[in-house]
Amino acid sequence: MRLHLDDTVNRLEIVENERFAIDDKHQDEIKEIKREKRRLDDLLTIRENENDNMKIDMTGLKQALIEKEHIIAEYEKKLKHYEKKYEKSIMKL
Repeated sequence: MRLHLDDTVNRLEIVENERFAIDDKHQDEIKEIKREKRRLDDLLTIRENENDNMKIDMTGLKQALIEKEHIIAEYEKKLKHYEKKYEKSIMKL
């Protein structure tokens, strides 16, 4: 009976040691996963910041394009006006 109890206690100790080893392994995996998640969150934040900056740049470029198109339209009006003046002056001659 004493041998049976000792054997059972030894088995329990072995099982507990194995369980602790598995728990340690899982804890290491959890730490690695959390570290990777933080890294990916940082990368995502950087990407989002770059995206926001690009949106700001695009807005500025769109505004500049609109301004340039307005200037071009004004010059086209002036050009047409001068062309008409030129045609009138030629017709007078």
